[in-house]
Amino acid sequence: MDVLVKVDITLNNKDDLFNMVAEDLIKKEYVKNSYLEALKSRETEFPTGINFGFGQLAIPHCEAEHSNKACIYITKLKEAIEFENADGDGVCKVKTAIFLVVTDPKDQIGILKKLFGFLQSEDNFLSLEEEDDSEVLKIMFTHQVV
Repeated sequence: MDVLVKVDITLNNKDDLFNMVAEDLIKKEYVKNSYLEALKSRETEFPTGINFGFGQLAIPHCEAEHSNKACIYITKLKEAIEFENADGDGVCKVKTAIFLVVTDPKDQIGILKKLFGFLQSEDNFLSLEEEDDSEVLKIMFTHQVV
């Protein structure tokens, strides 16, 4: 599974972020043209903002049928944007969003488990939040999550 990283992003809201990610992933042929609509639809139905207590982020994803090739796409924003909280309780202020793209629905649970295992460590979470070097982030995820 490939790990893609984009840092120093300046956007106003979640829709702008979704549009940027979808455009990039479509251009790189990781996802189909249906990806953006599917991503937004799933986010509306099942929000992905997560509060870990020591920090907040989002893990947007959609059904595998909209994907061509699996990847994790880490996005780091300069300023936090709002995501609805996955537990339905308010909003999360998110500077890091990790987009999951899977081609086999069975893989999604395994990847989410690895990702949550990594993120539930406060040290790992803070390292992710503080790191702005895309190559370091790519190596971190390649060795510890993928």
